[in-house]
Amino acid sequence: MRLASGMSCAAALLALALGAGAQGLDYGSDRQIAHMALKGVRSVAVSTRGFDPEFERFGLSARGVREIVESRLHARGILVVPAEQALRDPAAALMELTLHANELDFGMYSCSTSLQLRQKIPLGPNSSSFITETVWSRGTSGWKVDLDLRLINGEVAALVDQFLLDHAAQNPVTH
Repeated sequence: MRLASGMSCAAALLALALGAGAQGLDYGSDRQIAHMALKGVRSVAVSTRGFDPEFERFGLSARGVREIVESRLHARGILVVPAEQALRDPAAALMELTLHANELDFGMYSCSTSLQLRQKIPLGPNSSSFITETVWSRGTSGWKVDLDLRLINGEVAALVDQFLLDHAAQNPVTH
């Protein structure tokens, strides 16, 4: 009996020691774990969601932000393709721009904007089936009065510029 309780104490001490060590491990965020997730991205389809047509009177529209995203991608040599083409092209990625704007009182909005890049991952060798996974994501959030909703255009431009910096770091230009 004494041996059994001694063994359980030793096991408990070992579990405690291992548990304490595991608590100190930091696996980091996806940004720290992901490696070269943007390498080889040459074409993307751009999707926008959450842009209320009513916001157009304040200088914010789905069409306008889409033009911002597409022109910046094009300027850096990334081909922008229609969604239909992206579905057929196994190498094409999807860039999703989403706005969540909740109207509060007196023309105030709680806003968050996210920009994500989703890549296709084949379900098997020589398979035409795939799933998509977000490999890059950034966003902004804050409060805006209705007349300042147009400032989201600049926030979107900054998000795309950050994507392009990260993309360039993984896809160096070679001549």
